[in-house]
Amino acid sequence: MLQLREPPRDRNGNLIEKSLYKHVVDQINGDVHGFLIMGSMGDEPGIRDSEYSKVVKTVLKAKNEIKSDVRILVGAMDCSIERVLDRINSLKGLDIDGIALTTPYYFSCSQEALIRFFSTIANKSEFPIYLYDLPSTTKTKIMLKTQKRLSEHKNIWGSKCSEDASYIKKLVDYFKDSEEYKIIEAQYDLFDMFHRVGANLHLDGFICLFPQWLKSYWSELESGNWKACSLWQSKFSELRDEFKKLDILPAFSYAMNILGYEGNFAPSHMGPLSEEDKNRVKDLMKKFELIKN
Repeated sequence: MLQLREPPRDRNGNLIEKSLYKHVVDQINGDVHGFLIMGSMGDEPGIRDSEYSKVVKTVLKAKNEIKSDVRILVGAMDCSIERVLDRINSLKGLDIDGIALTTPYYFSCSQEALIRFFSTIANKSEFPIYLYDLPSTTKTKIMLKTQKRLSEHKNIWGSKCSEDASYIKKLVDYFKDSEEYKIIEAQYDLFDMFHRVGANLHLDGFICLFPQWLKSYWSELESGNWKACSLWQSKFSELRDEFKKLDILPAFSYAMNILGYEGNFAPSHMGPLSEEDKNRVKDLMKKFELIKN
């Protein structure tokens, strides 16, 4: 399991390092195997330039001080080759495992333009590149033919896919025998199904709320106890669906505060929850035994 996380920030958008450090340690102890930091739910486009490398350095500090070998991918999404490279170059020399990139998200573009975009960045990056398919946000999908062409680049090592289960299944089937090109699926409701067909890298930000569940769930996945996995999946989905009835990102942020992590975990323009909705979040956390009554 990999976790996509949003850095906790104060009201001025500055990183709260101690909160991020604590959360990374707790997640690793909860059997998370890696992080995509500053992805989409991680609000990478909303992170201040002054805080960007601080986020990565804080995660690495936590990882190294507890002697963990979790993988670290970092989002560097932006609307031009030059701006993406500015992000990547700010991480020069850091011990990360790769960079995750969506398509440029201001202008839609052709598949040939995508090949130029990703290939040019991969040529100039000191880190491996992972494609990040998120067309509902970026307006441009990385088509299967394009994925296959880009996979031939020596510095493009995989793809993180958040939408369209049939598309992900085709990618998994095509690359199932590849040791070099990894598919990271982010179908929160279908982790168990994709594990059964050979996609064993799973990612979602919502799992931040329940690290204590993950060891049991991962054990069931690895042993192929699909009935138990199905029960866990139902629990995951029920919790997420209850949060979706609220303003989900501020509700998630408040839940993180309840769990003891200081700061704002949602984009700064999203307003605070009402007292009524705060009480609803508390009730949900109690219902699912994420906090004590």
